[in-house]
Amino acid sequence: MMKNSRTRSLICATALAFAALTGCADEKDGPVKNLTAKEIAAELKKDGGDKIVILDVRTPGEFADGHLAGAENIDFSADGFEEKVGKLDRDKTYVVHCRSGNRSGRSMKVFKELKFKSILHMSDGFLGWQEAGEKIEK
Repeated sequence: MMKNSRTRSLICATALAFAALTGCADEKDGPVKNLTAKEIAAELKKDGGDKIVILDVRTPGEFADGHLAGAENIDFSADGFEEKVGKLDRDKTYVVHCRSGNRSGRSMKVFKELKFKSILHMSDGFLGWQEAGEKIEK
């Protein structure tokens, strides 16, 4: 019984270590960085809005109800999303977000396939932006 418990513990520890190491490698080496709205706000303040493009992948109706200043809107759910994203400059840095992080999270596959170099995914979405008390435009 003692041996079984040790074996399980060793397997769990090894699995956790492997997951942590491979997760870090993907984050470090890949084009996508998952950040909270607060972290995104800090990045935008550092940048001064010169190099980072804000891409809102919500519907046009959601966008009209309020959005981040200077954001561009490309609806993830609309036909032609991949084609529209494909016309963007792959060398720029993009903040990509939706309402909660779900649609924008799913859109990361497109950005990776199209070989974008730098994507800052706002993982808590527009809701996180509002919760952080950041400004919005209408």
